[in-house]
Amino acid sequence: MNTNRIPDGTLCDTCSQVPATRRMLVDDTGFGKEYGYFCDACHKQESNSLCTGSCDWCKQKSDDLRWVKDSSEGMGESLYLVCPRCAKAQQDEIERDLRNSGYYDTYDYEED
Repeated sequence: MNTNRIPDGTLCDTCSQVPATRRMLVDDTGFGKEYGYFCDACHKQESNSLCTGSCDWCKQKSDDLRWVKDSSEGMGESLYLVCPRCAKAQQDEIERDLRNSGYYDTYDYEED
């Protein structure tokens, strides 16, 4: 079964006037994923609106939000929309934890 297929007759969740042509993840909690169905015009508007707003972690305004998981919550938990600074801080922390754990010592790892 193709879970990306839009069921026949599905209307756009936003305008409810036009058949949906796009399926997009709109919420991901520890209890499951929620998808929205959008026409091309509403999909573009919804995609842009998801990239702009307040960072879920630092609450600063950003026009470049991206989805991340909080690794301290486990991989089955919520997704957060975070700014580039918070996303980089998280990646730096993961990298530091891997280095401190000796993870890279078990592989033939060379830095650039």
